[in-house]
Amino acid sequence: RQITITPTSGYVGSTFTVGGSGFSPSSTVTIFFDAIVIGNTITTIGGTFSGASFTVPESYRGNHMIKGSDTTGDSPGVTFTILQKITISQTSGVAGDQVTISGTGFTATSNITFHWDGTLLTASAITNANGSFTNDTFTIPASPRGNYTIRARDAIGNYATIPFTIGQKMTFTPTSGTVGTEVTVSGNGFEANRSITITFAGTVITLSPASITTNSEGSFSASFNVPAGASGSHEVKVSDGTNEDSQAFTVSATASISQTEGYVGDEVTFSGSGFQAQQPVTVTFYNENVATAATDIYGNFSLSFTVSPLAAGTYLVTVSDGINTKEAYFEIRTSASISPQTSAAFPGHVGSAVTISGIGFVAGAPLTVTYGGKRITTTAVNTDGTFSVTFTAPAGSAGEYAIMATDGTNSTQFVFVMESISPPIPVPSKPEMDIEAEAMVSFDWVDVADDSLPVTYTLQVATDNTFSSIVLEKAGLTQSGYTLTEEEQLEAAGEEAPYYWRVRATDGASNQSQWSGTGSFYVSASFSMPQPVIYTLFGVGGLLLGALGFWLGRKTAYVG
Repeated sequence: RQITITPTSGYVGSTFTVGGSGFSPSSTVTIFFDAIVIGNTITTIGGTFSGASFTVPESYRGNHMIKGSDTTGDSPGVTFTILQKITISQTSGVAGDQVTISGTGFTATSNITFHWDGTLLTASAITNANGSFTNDTFTIPASPRGNYTIRARDAIGNYATIPFTIGQKMTFTPTSGTVGTEVTVSGNGFEANRSITITFAGTVITLSPASITTNSEGSFSASFNVPAGASGSHEVKVSDGTNEDSQAFTVSATASISQTEGYVGDEVTFSGSGFQAQQPVTVTFYNENVATAATDIYGNFSLSFTVSPLAAGTYLVTVSDGINTKEAYFEIRTSASISPQTSAAFPGHVGSAVTISGIGFVAGAPLTVTYGGKRITTTAVNTDGTFSVTFTAPAGSAGEYAIMATDGTNSTQFVFVMESISPPIPVPSKPEMDIEAEAMVSFDWVDVADDSLPVTYTLQVATDNTFSSIVLEKAGLTQSGYTLTEEEQLEAAGEEAPYYWRVRATDGASNQSQWSGTGSFYVSASFSMPQPVIYTLFGVGGLLLGALGFWLGRKTAYVG
């Protein structure tokens, strides 16, 4: 009996063929690999067989005996040599890939080390009793683009190799965002020491740092800000001049509003990027279209609108190109103004026409205006939240007055400064100085002009020029003159005891002038006769008149 094998060496898992002769005719022949049965075959009527195929079982490196056996006995053994071999989960990739490696045909229970083009890797393994190890992993180290050899070696120097091809790869994060988003780009597997160019949608972009070169391992890292571009997917491509890689970055729309609070009538700007290119965008304020514009070729836009006349509150503002929609909120505040604006330097006066106007109030609500805490007028807020009220500044003392307008929900307050300027000093005109006057004397002075009407006057008469002995005081006179009544007539005193008089003005803001200059006059004692004497004199006068008439008549007749 004898057998032959082809080939006489190989790897675990490979196949070999066996032929034999001298066996029992038409009998079963069992094939042994060492002591392991690896299969059977049938002999011919002549006791031969050929081309029987078998798989090399798992076993350690070295020589192993293969023999055939039938019922009559065994054939001599034939030597088969197992060789070491490794397999990996992938034969090409990029730096950083996790690769699974398995091996067979190594020395039994031996440490296995791994090498990358001669450089020892940190990964290791231990073979089992059959010289195998499975599913150990290691990381492909940073290396320039090209072909490399992975080697596994056991403790006594048996090794196996397998090729691995490094290709270029770029990654970036994030992979989506708005215009201006900072993106970090990393790459490996490119040519070593090469200048890197990055394009976004075909346009070379500015990097940070500005000049990027791969290192000796073909790696690089850089960052850039997403340039203007319409919404959607854009190709980011990295090139070292020979090799390139690309991935997609998705630009999303974004928009911002120039202010989030203000007043009716404010001009607000809505700006955006990453919208559809060259498409109309519409801004709505509280569901009303307030502005429309078209984006540029990069999906950018900027347009302004005027805040609608609405009551105070927070309102939704949206901008949309039909696909992309962004929202913001705008708070309308109440706003009011007063005319005229007064101050200590520029005060108002009694009778001033004061106008209070406001926006952002509650439409249709009753609006109450108070002046110095007292209600002065009431009106209704217009349907668009506006109002305008005009009233006359009432009489009062000089100083500051709070003016408040309220609709019950919103209030606004102003300060009205009432003037404190004294009116001009009245100029006395009569009685003239040191004249004799009637007991019911008439006083007169020049009218005083003042902005705060009405102007009233106070008249004082005294028996001394210091006015410590006042005999008459009339306040609140509305005319620039006064005649004493019978009840107020002055006692006669003569030139030796004159009267003194003065006058001052008070305007509608209670401002008083200085007293006028002091005038003086006297009232003489009047002469009186008894009634009988008066009647006698009347009689004598009548007789004299009669005689005179008779004499004139006779004289006239004689002449004639």
